[in-house]
Amino acid sequence: MPYHNYMKRILITAFDAFGQHNDNPSERLLSSVSAKNTIKLILPTIYGEAEDRLIEAMEKEKPNAILMLGYSRTAKPIKLELLARNRDSTITKDNHGKTGRSPITTGGPKVISSTLPIDDIIKEWDKKGITYALSKNAGGFLCNHVLYLGLNWLKTHGQATVPCGFMHIGGAANDIVRGKEAVLSTLNVLQQ
Repeated sequence: MPYHNYMKRILITAFDAFGQHNDNPSERLLSSVSAKNTIKLILPTIYGEAEDRLIEAMEKEKPNAILMLGYSRTAKPIKLELLARNRDSTITKDNHGKTGRSPITTGGPKVISSTLPIDDIIKEWDKKGITYALSKNAGGFLCNHVLYLGLNWLKTHGQATVPCGFMHIGGAANDIVRGKEAVLSTLNVLQQ
């Protein structure tokens, strides 16, 4: 194998605090990750603004891969999302009191699959003993919303092969520690 020192640029996103929460575990996780050639982006938990900032970063940074992070109380400690759906289905309001929309993108596909190398990631996680679940439901709030918009933007802009996906973490301190291991392992896979 020829030697090269080319490192892929990886965009990693997380969300800021929302609702009555003082912080967001995904933001804490992102702030704990230190890796070369990563672009960190905290998305506001606000419909419209989150998608605008994500697309702006994708256009400006032209990342080779995108890993999105979010909090889920049902992630114990980690859920790797396999799909994004073209709908917001929650009554949960964002930080400006707005709810989502359905469909997210008129005329868009009902479902878009993650383009992360899932098999390679879970193989790496299994080697490291990281506990996780594979999920086909990224929820009905902003996590699914930005995942769908990111995947759809890549698809409609001729970049459907760019690895892009979403990982939910729980809120316990140990979930953050395990989440960091999972993120770093995922970044290693994405650099291959």
